[in-house]
Amino acid sequence: MTSDAAQPGHTAGDRIRRAQLSEAAYGFEDFTPVGWIKRSGASVGDVLRSWHDGRLATVPAGKAWDVVQLPVEAGSEALRQLKVTGSPLGPILSTPDGFLVLVAVGTASDWNLPSVTVHGDGATVRIPHPVMSSPYEHDGRAWAAGPPRDDRDVLTDADDLYGAYVSAAALLGIEGALG
Repeated sequence: MTSDAAQPGHTAGDRIRRAQLSEAAYGFEDFTPVGWIKRSGASVGDVLRSWHDGRLATVPAGKAWDVVQLPVEAGSEALRQLKVTGSPLGPILSTPDGFLVLVAVGTASDWNLPSVTVHGDGATVRIPHPVMSSPYEHDGRAWAAGPPRDDRDVLTDADDLYGAYVSAAALLGIEGALG
């Protein structure tokens, strides 16, 4: 016979993560949009299993969307500007290192901006369950703007994001802000 602690997913930390997910999910009982997961090329079963087990799920970039990684300060200002202008926002993940913004495949591949990285085909992203938005987080990750509840293909417009980031970087005095 084995103890609970020896079984995967049964440690105190795992129980806490599941409790946090349960609390964050209150009112979202039937909310797990899976179309965006399928379109990414990830196994829906593997993603849902990861979330159920209290882990981040790994999904590939480059098929349904690319990921633009922005640093904390300039990224926060760029996203503020997008909200002020009413630009539609697709899924945006907040991480300890900044923000991961989902954009259409290939629309940001030629960017040359300071402190910005574009992840496309071959890259993967570790994501929490869609209900994990501030103040809830999982391993430092929370959705600043989560996947749409109705499973539409809403992505942040790369041109809008580029303009907002260049403006934010210039406002903050970041060298090379004009790419």
